[in-house]
Amino acid sequence: MSSFENNNDTSKANIMNATMIERSIDDWLSHDDKTIHYIMYADNKIARKAGEEFAKDYIKSQSTNNKKKYKGVAIFSSDFTRARETASIFCESLQKANIPVYSDDIIVEKRLRERYFGELNGGSDTRYQEVWDIDINNPDHDEFKVESANSVLERTTKLITELDAQLSNGGSDDGTCWMCVLVAHGDVLQIMQTGFLKHEDAARHRSLEHLETSTIRELLLA
Repeated sequence: MSSFENNNDTSKANIMNATMIERSIDDWLSHDDKTIHYIMYADNKIARKAGEEFAKDYIKSQSTNNKKKYKGVAIFSSDFTRARETASIFCESLQKANIPVYSDDIIVEKRLRERYFGELNGGSDTRYQEVWDIDINNPDHDEFKVESANSVLERTTKLITELDAQLSNGGSDDGTCWMCVLVAHGDVLQIMQTGFLKHEDAARHRSLEHLETSTIRELLLA
């Protein structure tokens, strides 16, 4: 996102982003039968175990006593290498458990890429704190030429809305939809959660409970 020349322009940008995000969440809420989304922080070293545990829980959830049925699991992944590898290993675990996978494979989605840290990319992770400190007061900032937190929130919220329309029952005779797992990276997942918590913007994304690598968390609307 480009820099703004004055405070009035910045205020207009904040209002526009907040409105777009709110509209996307409202669209999601309007669905009668919503896809259940889970997020997973990429780590290919322990992805297999995570997949096996998820498969057990999924099979248990689809018992005859559970009214909520799914067609299977859709797996969308960032196109960055670690995420793709994590998603592929996770997918294999589900297929070994005979759980149907949407399109029979992972689906790569660029909007799940990690936040772009501009001039800080490739440097020490410790400097990211400088960006996060500014996020708190201005989630639209692009200091160090970073992608703004609100820009990340906007792209991920739009993605969630699109996936829900794509994976929900959509007139299916049996009324079932797909469960969805999103495999991505630390900052993008932290920011994505602020949309589900219906924060006004992404300013407080670092205050949310940290998502450990290869752990899976259900996205729940506040």
